[in-house]
Amino acid sequence: MKLRIKDQSVRFRLTQNEVRQLLTTSKISASTYLGSKTLSYEIEGVTGSSCNCLFKDEKICIHIPINSLNAWCSSDQISLQYELRDSERFPSLQILIEKDFKCLIERTGEDESDLYPNPQALQ
Repeated sequence: MKLRIKDQSVRFRLTQNEVRQLLTTSKISASTYLGSKTLSYEIEGVTGSSCNCLFKDEKICIHIPINSLNAWCSSDQISLQYELRDSERFPSLQILIEKDFKCLIERTGEDESDLYPNPQALQ
């Protein structure tokens, strides 16, 4: 699972195996090392009808309605997108979860065997 944080948005890109794991267990997690600290992040399917994001103990937790998550995992739908607004004081946070595609131009040394076929390559 790849994580990108930029301009009030959090973007996750998942491989085919990660999407299958999410469908099977309703949870997926990963970590990245930042010097002497570790940033962990996870996506979890939960009961309910809304998405939320928590940040605690150097961990980003994204909770997605389980029905939406299962439908996305089981379909050709590329992404799930949510906008979270906490209060009028803070800008809204964009959450994007998407299936990771192979690059159109092959990159030396990069294993893309578990990525989804790029729709633009099929045209």
